[in-house]
Amino acid sequence: MSGRVSAVAVLAAAAGGLALAWTAYGGPSNTVGFGTLALAWAWCVVVAVRAARRGDLVRHRAWALRAAALTFAAVTLRLWLPVLSAVVGFDAAYAGIGWLCWVPNLVFVEWWLRRAPAGRSAAQHLERDVRREPTAVAPD
Repeated sequence: MSGRVSAVAVLAAAAGGLALAWTAYGGPSNTVGFGTLALAWAWCVVVAVRAARRGDLVRHRAWALRAAALTFAAVTLRLWLPVLSAVVGFDAAYAGIGWLCWVPNLVFVEWWLRRAPAGRSAAQHLERDVRREPTAVAPD
């Protein structure tokens, strides 16, 4: 149930984010950056939901992690902005924040998903975790 609530909330927020991107402070770069964030966020959630419905929990978990990284953009923006404002001033800092708040998050998650812990791919690592989780029908 929490996944369904999260998916609906993210899709609603992404629609709002896309509408607000057109009025983003900082110019066209932020309009495109925040708009792309909204589209990517919605896309990740849609793919995660489709994977879950097919029962592909490994793919679902990977796409849900990507969506979580994009959700964290709101926090990342608030971490970057005061630091960059102190260095280059608020207007210059905000001019690129539409990209800086989410692209590094997504790059990190992609790196994490593709790394090979202990000789395994991240997909194998996630698959092992999925198999370990107890199920309501046949617990291990």
